[in-house]
Amino acid sequence: MLNLKLKIEMKNLFLFIALCIGVTAFGQSTSPRFGTLKNQDNTYRVLTLKKSAIVDDAGNDTLSVSPNAYFSYVTCTAVDSFSVKIGSVANSYFGDNIQLIVSGVSGNKVKFVGSNLLTAGTATLSSNGRAVVTLVFDGAKWVESARVVQ
Repeated sequence: MLNLKLKIEMKNLFLFIALCIGVTAFGQSTSPRFGTLKNQDNTYRVLTLKKSAIVDDAGNDTLSVSPNAYFSYVTCTAVDSFSVKIGSVANSYFGDNIQLIVSGVSGNKVKFVGSNLLTAGTATLSSNGRAVVTLVFDGAKWVESARVVQ
């Protein structure tokens, strides 16, 4: 009887450890990068900014963005229409921002795909050929906060 009880407790311990590892491996954070407690840095000194470029080739492209900074600027010159997806939210923290700046010719479309994004849908470039879309991480998904398409 004691042996059976020990086996059940070991099984429960194993399940608890596996659950803890699974939760910590998920990686995204519902806290901001700068902290919210007393004596934590809320002065923007430790926040990182990054600029990157994604390349749109001819054809049906799905371009992946994996932000890992407080504010990520992502530029792209659209050859034709393309889709943008967030590759991973593992390094995303509550309040992080992405600003997607796209240029191209009239009629090019920027589509947003994947389960990590909540947007207003496709952005179609007009005669000036510019689109700026800003996304904010809410702790679970990247949510569109602003869009200017000219």
